[in-house]
Amino acid sequence: MRPCGQWQRLTIIVVLTLAIGGCLTSGEESDSEIAFLDPEEAENFPNFFAESLDRDEEDRWFLADGSPVDSRAEESSPAVVTDLSVPHNDPQTFFDLGSATFTPSEFVARSRQVFTVEYTVGQPIKWGGGLHVAFNPAVSVRDCQLNADPNNECGYVTIATSNPRIQLTYRTHRKRLPIGTRLAHVDIRVQHGRLRRGDRVVIIYGAKREQAFAQEIAGWFEATVQVRLDFLDGYREIDHSPIYHVLPDQPRHLLSAVDWRAHQLRFSVVDQYGNPVHTYNGNLHVSAIAPDGSVQTVGQVGLIAGLGKMPLPKLDGEDYVLRSRLDGPNLISQVPYAPGATPVYFGDLHFHTKLSDSYVSIDPVESLVYAKEVALLDFGNPNDHAECLAYNRAFTQYLQRSIDDSWLELQDLDNQANQRGLTTLVGFEVTFNGNNVPRFGHYNIYYQGAEGPLFTYRQRNPVVPAVTDPGQLFTRLQSGPPRAMAVMHHTLRGDRLGNDFSFYNPDLQRVIEIYSEHGCSENETCARSCWDRERDPQASGAVQRAIGPLGFRLGFIAGSDSHSGHCSGANIPDPVFRNGNPGGLTGIAAETMDRETLWSAVYHRHTYATSGERMYLEFRVNDRLMGSILRLVGKPVVTARVIGTQPLSKVEIIRYDKINGWRTVYAEQPENLFWNIRWADDNFPGPCLYYLRAVQINDTTAWSSPVWID
Repeated sequence: MRPCGQWQRLTIIVVLTLAIGGCLTSGEESDSEIAFLDPEEAENFPNFFAESLDRDEEDRWFLADGSPVDSRAEESSPAVVTDLSVPHNDPQTFFDLGSATFTPSEFVARSRQVFTVEYTVGQPIKWGGGLHVAFNPAVSVRDCQLNADPNNECGYVTIATSNPRIQLTYRTHRKRLPIGTRLAHVDIRVQHGRLRRGDRVVIIYGAKREQAFAQEIAGWFEATVQVRLDFLDGYREIDHSPIYHVLPDQPRHLLSAVDWRAHQLRFSVVDQYGNPVHTYNGNLHVSAIAPDGSVQTVGQVGLIAGLGKMPLPKLDGEDYVLRSRLDGPNLISQVPYAPGATPVYFGDLHFHTKLSDSYVSIDPVESLVYAKEVALLDFGNPNDHAECLAYNRAFTQYLQRSIDDSWLELQDLDNQANQRGLTTLVGFEVTFNGNNVPRFGHYNIYYQGAEGPLFTYRQRNPVVPAVTDPGQLFTRLQSGPPRAMAVMHHTLRGDRLGNDFSFYNPDLQRVIEIYSEHGCSENETCARSCWDRERDPQASGAVQRAIGPLGFRLGFIAGSDSHSGHCSGANIPDPVFRNGNPGGLTGIAAETMDRETLWSAVYHRHTYATSGERMYLEFRVNDRLMGSILRLVGKPVVTARVIGTQPLSKVEIIRYDKINGWRTVYAEQPENLFWNIRWADDNFPGPCLYYLRAVQINDTTAWSSPVWID
């Protein structure tokens, strides 16, 4: 992380350019600016994305020859400080901290590599001083961890110096800073002697035959190099930490989406990790599948730099599935298209960047651009952890630009994106991670306007108000303006990340995130359930428990909770999570999409959730929208319609009432892309709720928000 220095502009690209800069001659920090470009403009630019996760390594120091340091010598040595205690480019400090290079400067995502950082000393480094180097390793390769043990083949790290008169010790670790900064860290300290100006220190990661794996997320990244001049000094970053470029792998998935605002069908091509393949140029063919099975050709479109678009086809019927096939790799994508119905918009309101605990050094600008241009979302925003936003520099020090205030930065970028075609809600996540009984869980906070106050669980920053439980949080939020919503998520997890539903505020809690990369929280038996029988045998965090016996009136949304910087939309599992679940999507039927429409739809529960694909769903009771509350005389009549991206294996109407509990009152196995029904409940028990669950043959599920009958 450093100010822009001699760059007039740091251009961040996926298949488009992001202007982050204008900070050139003075060294002052500048505001970030988001710019979305057309596909035709994108082919001239490189890609820009990244990610990483790991586990703690054994905390041992090694000599440069690989032999362990005597424990008594380690105890007598000064402790290593891994955070920056001296601000970067402090105006009172004029030290030349040296320079560094990184090789190879370019490589393919998750390829095996030998990475070399060569540091040239500036100001001499005395006893107790040293280096701290951090970069992004692979996160999905569990058996190839960064290590300083000569007996370990894969991921082995060595160091060497051009000065034979000194002795260096080093260690490796992946989780030394506050939670979430799980990059690959190499700490080197001067044990005897001193490093003189011009001396070189070489760090090799992947030094043996099996080498090491590159990170899965593509883009431009920084190998952050920090220097500590002696044991009394704090770590400071050198003026120009080296940059490396991670390239996407081969095309693996074709994405398509109906863009109702632009009246276009949009496309993007990504690799197996969701990286945009900006080098791909080719043609695809589009056809329309009707409910009777007939297929008609719609057109052909060329992709440039992995992106493409075409006008929405003019078709006579009401329900279709648009099937797109890419030449060459023969990739196929299908998306519902209902030109006679209210438009449906899709988004993800829950993913993370390096303003908090993304496991790769992902700038929020990159994540927002990815959401619009690659994942093809209509709405979405990072919802970074408040506890991390309050720490600020502990996380942002690994980015390629300086950020003074992470919460102000996040609000500003959300508002910029909102003005450029990606609808956003300003918000953050409060993470009640203590060993509380009952468990408090995690809450996403969303504000109605362009800004709002930040609150953390426990005191993280003296100027940021703290709360100790959801009740205190709700009190703070209701003391606004602005208006706020609080959304629980991954509630069915069996560990401390789950939620026992001990707090409920109907004014603030309007929806619940029923699905994310953690899995499904509906109940114990839903597809991709995140239930843990051993830790939570009673399934106390099940969404059905909250909206059923406990009486919470919550609609359904879904998101990713991604920690790779890639939001939902590609329907690809995040390499951070081991369970292999793709992120979820929220669907909203509305005539237009803007911030007020988005807020209103979520607040009034006019939403539905899917476990990753753009399934079309309508659900009404007595012509009232999903999320409604109605009083009824006589029996209720349900009208519903589903269009799948794949054939539907099961569609169910679920009912809850206090006498009979949970029941499936209607079920069908369509084995078709299209399904609709008008159904009357002849056994209406009185006050109850209904919702619809639709499952495809690939286990992708869609859930309507409930309708309540009082």
